[in-house]
Amino acid sequence: MQQLDKQFIDNRWVASHGSRRLAVVNPYTEQTLAEVTAGDSADVDDAVAAARRALPAWRALSGTERARYLDGFAEVLTRRREELVRLSSTNNGKALAEAGIDLDDAIDCYRYYAGQARALDARQGQPVALEMDGVEAACYFDPVGVVGLITPWNFPLVTSAWKLAPALAAGCTAVFKPSEVTPLPEQALAEIAEEIGLPAGVFNLVHGDGEGVGAPLSAAERPPWYRQDFLHRQQPGRRDGDARRRRGQPRHLAGTRRQVADPGDGRRRCRRGHRLRDGRAVFQRRPDLLGDLAAAGP
Repeated sequence: MQQLDKQFIDNRWVASHGSRRLAVVNPYTEQTLAEVTAGDSADVDDAVAAARRALPAWRALSGTERARYLDGFAEVLTRRREELVRLSSTNNGKALAEAGIDLDDAIDCYRYYAGQARALDARQGQPVALEMDGVEAACYFDPVGVVGLITPWNFPLVTSAWKLAPALAAGCTAVFKPSEVTPLPEQALAEIAEEIGLPAGVFNLVHGDGEGVGAPLSAAERPPWYRQDFLHRQQPGRRDGDARRRRGQPRHLAGTRRQVADPGDGRRRCRRGHRLRDGRAVFQRRPDLLGDLAAAGP
């Protein structure tokens, strides 16, 4: 059985500070595929420190130079496509065809943001028109700093691409916590970072659960140069939201599987949701529309 007992910090595989182990299961066979370390706040602190050390040199690179590494992620994912599709299917439980669509989405995402990174060079220093005589202004785009990234289990390698690719393109460094449910395909990102020679500390992967790693990674006590972005359930987003809003530190929070229905929209949605809203009212106020949907079956 595979043992994921190390964290990827500062381009090195280092022993985890956490003493617990979490089972990684094939949801179809219920077979235990691996055990992954449940890291703790010390692992997060080490990873954030490594990302901060790497930030000045990484942000100083041109967008074209950063694009070379993003293209590298796309190229290695493409080369390892069959292996990673099967691994994602085994760990996540989805059909091979859907796992293939997911991986192609991730590859396209890295390629797209490689293009955006190159385009960023041409946008730096563009003049800004001002209606003031004798005053000149120009616009520059700077990275916000270190970003903490947390992804869910349902789209391995896809949601991480949606977050990691734009962060690296912009010149940010990252600390990434994959879902403890599906860590096996996400582990490949650290392997790819090594293979393509990504500078040390630019990408750090910390395994663990929400209590041990997710909470300290999203803590409000993080300094102003730190940002966070995660897809998760409501509780992690509420844990520190008020404190971080008071400090003016933005985050991107996306809840799980919310649906918006427009009675005038003839399209159908084929995605199972936890919550259902229409564009004007909560569905408790529209039992007629909810009834129509319920009658249609799952």
